[in-house]
Amino acid sequence: MRVSLLLIILSLSSLACTRQQDQNSNSASLALTLPSQGILSQSTVKVYSAGSTHYYGSTSFSTKATLQNGIMTSSQTDTPFNPLLNPTALSGFDCFLVFVGGSDFSSEGQCTTTSGAVIPVGVSYGGVPAGSTINLSIPSGQRQIILVGFNAESSNYCADFKSGVPEDKLSEPYVLASQNVNLVPGNQSVTLNAAFSTTKIEDCYFSHGYGDSGGYYGNGADGDLTVGAGATINLSSQTSPTTGVPYFSVARVYGLTDMSSSYGAEAADVTLYGSQDWSTKVIVGDEIMLYVASEASSGCGGNVYPGYSSSGVVEALYSANHLRIRLHDSRFLTVSGASITASAADSTAHCRMLISRVPNFNNIYYSSAGTGTLEANNTQYLDLEETDHTAVGLLTFRVAGDLSMTGAGSLAVSVNGGGYVGAEYITGNDRGGGQGAAGFLSTVFGTSIGLLSNAGGTGTSGCGGGHGGSGGCTGGSNFGQPVGDNYGCADGIYEASMKCLMGKIFMGGGGGTISDNVSGGNGGGLIKSYINNITLSSTGNLDFNANGVAGNVSNAGGGAGGGIFVDAQSFTYTGSGALTANANGGAGGSTGPGGGGGGGRVHMRFNSVTGSPTITPSVLAGANGSTAATDGTCYVEGYTVSGCN
Repeated sequence: MRVSLLLIILSLSSLACTRQQDQNSNSASLALTLPSQGILSQSTVKVYSAGSTHYYGSTSFSTKATLQNGIMTSSQTDTPFNPLLNPTALSGFDCFLVFVGGSDFSSEGQCTTTSGAVIPVGVSYGGVPAGSTINLSIPSGQRQIILVGFNAESSNYCADFKSGVPEDKLSEPYVLASQNVNLVPGNQSVTLNAAFSTTKIEDCYFSHGYGDSGGYYGNGADGDLTVGAGATINLSSQTSPTTGVPYFSVARVYGLTDMSSSYGAEAADVTLYGSQDWSTKVIVGDEIMLYVASEASSGCGGNVYPGYSSSGVVEALYSANHLRIRLHDSRFLTVSGASITASAADSTAHCRMLISRVPNFNNIYYSSAGTGTLEANNTQYLDLEETDHTAVGLLTFRVAGDLSMTGAGSLAVSVNGGGYVGAEYITGNDRGGGQGAAGFLSTVFGTSIGLLSNAGGTGTSGCGGGHGGSGGCTGGSNFGQPVGDNYGCADGIYEASMKCLMGKIFMGGGGGTISDNVSGGNGGGLIKSYINNITLSSTGNLDFNANGVAGNVSNAGGGAGGGIFVDAQSFTYTGSGALTANANGGAGGSTGPGGGGGGGRVHMRFNSVTGSPTITPSVLAGANGSTAATDGTCYVEGYTVSGCN
C-alpha cells in the first residue's frame, strides 16, 4: 500500500521568492513537507530557487561512501551502517535525507542503489529529523527528487551530516520515494508518494562544490545586516546574530594537509599560526576562503600562484587552531607544508597563505542619511614580516537577497590602505622597498629579498607600488610592476565558468622609501563580492573603495590601488545616485618627489540591469614622481561603461 508522505508545492508565497520571480523568469519556489514519524502529521518548509542561469548549490551531505561486504560504509569513520536498526515499516523511519538531481546543473556526485539505479546528485541535505524544517536552494528545471530514510538509534544521531555521519548509529539508507518534477515558475502542485521498499543506497561519492556556501550568492546564513545612519561597522568585531561568531575573521595558514583519502575529494586539515584561536571565529558549515598572499622562489609550487583563492567549507573543528575544510580547488592541496611555514622575511622559498571567513548575508540594508561604512579591520594591512595576520584588508562576502540602498545617504564598502605594507626604512635594520606579491624588496646592504613584483622600491626617492598600473619613480627603476591581468581572473584569461573564484586577484603593492622613519604608502586591499541583487533607489552612492595610501610626506612612494570584484545577478536602479568602484593609487611624497602608486583593478559583472544606472569605476594613478605612475584597468560586463573594456 502506498502512503502519501511528502507533498511538494511550487508557489511564490514568500516576499523573497516573489521578488526573485520578478527578476528572473526562470525562478521557482519549492516547499517541502517532511513526514512526522508514526502519526504522519506534516510541517511545511519553504525552499526557494533562483532560476537556471547559475548553479546555486546546497547544504551538502559530504562524505565518501563505499561498499564493503554488502554494507555501505563511510571513510569518515570507517564503520558500517547498522542493519540491526533497519525498519520494517514506514513508521520506523525518523531521520531523512533529500537528494535533488538534474542533468542541467552541476553534480555534487552520484549514488547507486541495490536495484542498480544511478542517482546524480546536485543538491542534498541530511540528516533531518522527522517533522523538521530544511532549507535548500535549487535552480528551476527538470529535477529528480529522492527521499532517503533512516532509523536513528536516538535523536542525537540525526543531525546535520556536514559535520560527520554516525553510520553505526543509523540504519542502512532506504530509498522511500523518487519523483521527476519540472520546477517551473508559477503555482503548481506535485504529490510524491513514499512507500516502504527494500531498495537501499549502496554506494555514494560526493565531491566538493559550493554546497555549504549556497553557491555564488550564498545561503544567507548570517541573516540580515542593517547599517545605521552614518555608522561604521567593522565586520571583524561585529557578531553575526544567527551564527554567534564574527562576520569576518582572517588568519595565517601554518599547515595544510591533504586528507582526501580519508574524507573524500578536496578535504584538508588546516592549522593556524601559533596561538591564533578560531574556536570562536567559525562554526561547522561556515564558508571560508584560502588566499595566497605572496611567494618567493616558487614556494607555492607549479599549480598555485600569488593572487589565487579558493572557496571552501568548515567541516570539523578539532581545536582552537586546527580545523578540517573542504575546498573547491584541489590545486591548493599540492602546496608543500615547508613552504607554508617558511617566513616571508627571509630568502628561503615561502608561500604565504591566509584563511578568512566569508560572511553569507541574507540582505544588507541602508536606508538612512549620511555615509555608512562596512569594513574589515580597515586600519590594518598585510605585513609579510608579521607572523599572525590577525587583521588585513581582505574582504569577501556574499548576499543571497538584496544589497538595498533606499535612503538619501551613501554606503561605502572600504578596504582603503588594507593591502601590502609600504616600506619602513630604518638604517641597518629594515628595508627600503615596499611589500608585494613576491615578498618585499630590500636595498639594505645591497641585498634583495624576495622578488620586486608589485612592491615599490627605491630610486633617489621612494618609488610607488604597482598593481593594475606601474608605480612612479624618481632617479631609478625600482618602481612597482603591474601584476595579475585586466580581468582579475585565472592565468591572464577570463574564464566565465570560474567567475574569478579560482583566479589571480591582488591587493595593491606598498610604496618604497629612502629616508629613516618615513613610510611608503600601503596598497589598497581586496574586495570580492557576490550579490544576488543590488537595489539603488536613493540619491546616495554605493561605493566600493580599495584605494592606496599616499607616501608618508617627504619623498616616500605611494601605495597602489587594490582589487575590486563585484558579481551581481541583477542591478535595479530607480534613483539618482551612482555605483562606484575606486581602486586609485596613492600620491608620492611631494618633496623628492616620491613616486605615485599605480592604479588598481576593477572587474564588475551584471547578469541583468534595470534602469539606466550611473556606474563609475576609477583606477587612477597616484600623483608625483619624475617617471609617472600609470593607471590601472577596469572591466565591466553586462553594461556599457565609458573607459572600461
